[in-house]
Amino acid sequence: MRLLQSAVLVVLSAGHAAAQPAAPWTDAPATLAAAVAPVEAELRGCVSAVPHRLAIIVARDRHGAPVVALPMPPVGVRGFTAEERCLAAAVARVVVPPLPPTIERLAIRYTIGAQPPIEPVAAPWHDPAAAIAAVIDPDRAALARCDARPRELRLIFDRRRGRTRVWLPAWQFHDRAGTGATPPRARRVKTCLTKVIRRWRPPLLPTTLGELHAVIAVTP
Repeated sequence: MRLLQSAVLVVLSAGHAAAQPAAPWTDAPATLAAAVAPVEAELRGCVSAVPHRLAIIVARDRHGAPVVALPMPPVGVRGFTAEERCLAAAVARVVVPPLPPTIERLAIRYTIGAQPPIEPVAAPWHDPAAAIAAVIDPDRAALARCDARPRELRLIFDRRRGRTRVWLPAWQFHDRAGTGATPPRARRVKTCLTKVIRRWRPPLLPTTLGELHAVIAVTP
């Protein structure tokens, strides 16, 4: 199952707010700051002390419209806490511009009350679509040689052990019957693609950018 579907999320439509922030995703920190600014006071009122860190997920719904999601811990039978309900209501009023076509999801760490200093490593990721293109474009031909059929390739960029990791979600290679099995042909394609991406050395993701889900068209 796709990671976006398997996560426990409170998904909030971007249509709840009246206006979109002016900053585009070519400057992601400015875009997020402009989007959250109208509800910053509400967010502060939800928590007992600041600074307070939370994750904000920006994604595209099945129609391509941007949505904002507040990840929640598994709550089981206890229900949501008052703080979680308050934060969810405030985040419901956050509006962002449409994501670039090559990005399906951004997981961003936001600090209520005091933004941390910008990390030097963050500069290459201010424009996340351009950063991803710089990594992928030199190897587009190599990716295309892995499969005789056109496909939309999903890639996840995250940070592990002091480096940026790139990996392939397994679900995109599973059989169509929904059994979770990877057919022999798909296994060969996945192995070939993995060999290509293993040689990539993308810039280090800043700690404020937890994860990116990318989608690229690969045509033989």
